[in-house]
Amino acid sequence: MEKRGNRGGSGSERGRWSSRRKMEVVLRVLRGEDLDALSRELGVTASRLAQWRDTFLDGAMAALKSRKGDHIDDRACWSGPTPNGWSGARAKAPGRK
Repeated sequence: MEKRGNRGGSGSERGRWSSRRKMEVVLRVLRGEDLDALSRELGVTASRLAQWRDTFLDGAMAALKSRKGDHIDDRACWSGPTPNGWSGARAKAPGRK
């Protein structure tokens, strides 16, 4: 079994994931890599990867709000294209079923 710090593609990786490593994986998903293929490569369930992606997007949205009390869900209103061709921030994210 490989240590977490090793960047090898072992499918048997276990243990805790640092926030930096999770972010790297989430960015791969957001760039269009297949969720199921990443799941197999990293030894992490697809549902866990989707959870990381959703948490990441929620945090990004919160960080970009101009006011703390802004209760409008901007994602519901936004439908512009992205480099990956999907729109609606979370609803149609690549790899999301």
